[in-house]
Amino acid sequence: MLMCELHNPGTFKNLFKGFYSMFDDVQIKCNNKGMNLEVLNRSRTVLCILNIGKNFFNMYSCEKEIILNVDIEELFKSLDSLYDDDRLIIKTQKGQLELIFEGIAKRTFKLKLEDKNYKPIKMPNIENDREKCELPFGLLNDGIIDADKLHQTVKLSLDSNYFKLDSKGGFLHMNVAYLHGEKIEGKYSSCFLTSYIIDCLKSNISDIVGLKIGKDAPLSIFFNSKHLSLEFMIAPRLG
Repeated sequence: MLMCELHNPGTFKNLFKGFYSMFDDVQIKCNNKGMNLEVLNRSRTVLCILNIGKNFFNMYSCEKEIILNVDIEELFKSLDSLYDDDRLIIKTQKGQLELIFEGIAKRTFKLKLEDKNYKPIKMPNIENDREKCELPFGLLNDGIIDADKLHQTVKLSLDSNYFKLDSKGGFLHMNVAYLHGEKIEGKYSSCFLTSYIIDCLKSNISDIVGLKIGKDAPLSIFFNSKHLSLEFMIAPRLG
């Protein structure tokens, strides 16, 4: 049985904001160390990896490993009703996941757990082909939203000095250049669908966002917080 409690659940709620548009359901593995999940989107072009350590919660108990197959739409509907100052209690009972929100009133949502078997996701070995940089979240988020107004794709580039974002639409060209201060050798660039990046950034949990960019290679967007890590990997748009 899983039983955990969180007194400031805003970050937990934000984690799943980007999931609703991309994923149908998720398999959450829970054990005595915490929770983790790996999930692919419908078109198998976006991979998400989430790890939540047990110390992220105010109270956490899961003596035996359990697997929760959860419908994302139903989970999102429930968490959307959660206030940041509520106390969140999560527990499993009789084939259901119970979400209890305690604030001015006590509200309980019960999600039926699905009976499904998932094949393990084979992780691509691409780390040697990409470079990492960190950016202010607002800079990347605003840049991608602006790029989406011009075209459905955006080019992300990284060299020894700058992270760059380029978008072209009709007679209009937009460029964002950010002096990153990282130690990077070589030049890297790839194109991606703006809609995927926008969805991933909805799950923001930090003022700083990390990127891994390669040459026509998948883009990684990752957030790190105390006892929490979240990474999205997006396939490049070729041609």
